[in-house]
Amino acid sequence: MQKIRKGDTVQVKYGFWNGRYGMVSKITRYVIFVKLFGLANGTLGVSLKFSTRDIRKLSRKEAMKVLILI
Repeated sequence: MQKIRKGDTVQVKYGFWNGRYGMVSKITRYVIFVKLFGLANGTLGVSLKFSTRDIRKLSRKEAMKVLILI
C-alpha cells in the first residue's frame, strides 16, 4: 500500500461522506485531514479528520477501504 501524502487525492469509503473525493490537506502524527472537493450543496471545502491511529490499526485492506488513493 502506498503511503498517503499531503496533496494526494483520496476517496472516502465509509460513513456519511462515502464516495466523495477530497485532497489530503494536512497530516499530523495522529490525524489525516481531508478537504473535500466542492459539493453541490454549498459545503465547499468540508474538512474531515481521520485518525491515523485507527487507520494504522486496520489491516492494509481495511485501510484502503477508508481512504482510497486516486
